[in-house]
Amino acid sequence: MLAAASYAQKLREVVAVLAAHVGELQHPLLRPPTVENSAKRILLLVVTSTRGLVGAYNNVLRMASDFIRRREAENIAVEVRVT
Repeated sequence: MLAAASYAQKLREVVAVLAAHVGELQHPLLRPPTVENSAKRILLLVVTSTRGLVGAYNNVLRMASDFIRRREAENIAVEVRVT
């Protein structure tokens, strides 16, 4: 746990910065596209782990895959960054 403390702290900082720039908080992968949030390209940041309790990330990866398939079916390009 101690070895992951600095990683966890940095992740908290990143999430705090992202959250500060969000208006109405909605899950970005479940929000249906509208005129206001329509796009031709989307950057999807997927955060996972390579150590300890990685099974919980299966749901994250499944949701990301479903999101990518739905957007590509709508002719929206999705660029994925995995960390």
